Parts: sequence; C-alpha cells; structure tokens
Amino acid sequence: MSDFHESTEIDLKFGKSIKRETFHRWAIAFGLVLMDDFYFCPRTDKPKPWQAESVFSITLFFKGVEPYVTDEDISEGNGGMIDSLRIEYLMGPLPRGCIDVLLGFLERIIIDFDVTIFFPGENVNLSQMKLKLFEIADVLDSEFDGAGSDSWATLFRLSR
Repeated sequence: MSDFHESTEIDLKFGKSIKRETFHRWAIAFGLVLMDDFYFCPRTDKPKPWQAESVFSITLFFKGVEPYVTDEDISEGNGGMIDSLRIEYLMGPLPRGCIDVLLGFLERIIIDFDVTIFFPGENVNLSQMKLKLFEIADVLDSEFDGAGSDSWATLFRLSR
C-alpha cells in the first residue's frame, strides 16, 4: 500500500476569462455552495461518520492567483475575472458512487463553458477522466475494501 489516494486535483482552464459572477450564478444553479473563498458540492446522501461530507471543492484562479473576493463583491458585480479552477475530489473518504456526481459536474461545465480538463497536468477529455478516476477507485477496492470504506478510514488514520 503506497498511496491512500486521499484526494485528487483536477484543473480546468476556461477558453477565455469569464466574470466571477457568471461562474457564481452557474455554480449556485448547479447546486454548489459558496463558503468563504471556495465552492463545494454537498452530498445528497447521509455520509457515514468516517466519510467526507462534500463531494468536491472548487478554488477559482485568475492568471494563476487565487483572488480574494467577498460575497458582497460578488453580489455587487465586483468579483473580477477567473480563467481557471481547481477541483479537489476526495477519492479515499468518499464512496465510489460519488465519482458520478463529479463526472456530472464536469460534463455540465464542459457543455456550458469552453473548458479544458487537466489531470494530473495532462490534457484529458471526459472519457479519459472517467477511466482515470475509476482506475483509482479500482485500486482502492483492491487495497482498502473500497473508496469510502471504514477500513480505508482506519488504515488512513493509523498511517498518520
């Protein structure tokens, strides 16, 4: 067991810079929640005590910098621009089925915005992204009784 696959990062690059308010309205309509300076996708099921409570989180960037913007700035239309985002998906502490939620998000954002997916640093399409995520889930199935399992959580805690 060399890697617990606690989390994985997926970078999305927009084809052109967009207003943060545009993304904000879209994200809220998708069901994301804004907290402080990041968005997260809440789970619709009841997580087990050792599992993550959200499916993924999103951090926004403009020219490689994470801009600090308040809720008030966004509501007043002063949120600035964004040109990329980073998704953190918690592979280990989430059940395998949560991958479908992430893939649904990726599919929707690809349709609604001109984005390119990078994982890890490599340009991939949605089908390739799906394969890569399920390959990691297969490793978690074979080494830890599955993603989101109590055994994964126990072994992860003991390794720290």
